[in-house]
Amino acid sequence: MAKVGEGAVPSKQPDPNQNLSKSVQKFDQYLSEYDKSQKKGDKDLALSRMSNQLSLMDVAAEQAKKEMRVQEEKVKKDFEAFQKSPTKNNEGVLKHDLNTLKESMRH
Repeated sequence: MAKVGEGAVPSKQPDPNQNLSKSVQKFDQYLSEYDKSQKKGDKDLALSRMSNQLSLMDVAAEQAKKEMRVQEEKVKKDFEAFQKSPTKNNEGVLKHDLNTLKESMRH
């Protein structure tokens, strides 16, 4: 039987939402640098950096979607358990995993 908090495993990997946010900020910074640049070499460097950040954004977005999908599957499993046996424990597990999913969506 599942216990409250059972689904929350501390992640040793960087948060993909934070990685995505950092890449978006850097992309924006390099776009500004491109706009301010007068030299072709500087513009080329900014374009290269923007391309790199775009690749990083793609990886982070895919990882974030994957993690949200895993959490959504936990909520689905919890709900099925709650439907079969609407105990306070099952309700608590469902609420906990639902809140975890909501938190992951806010980032």
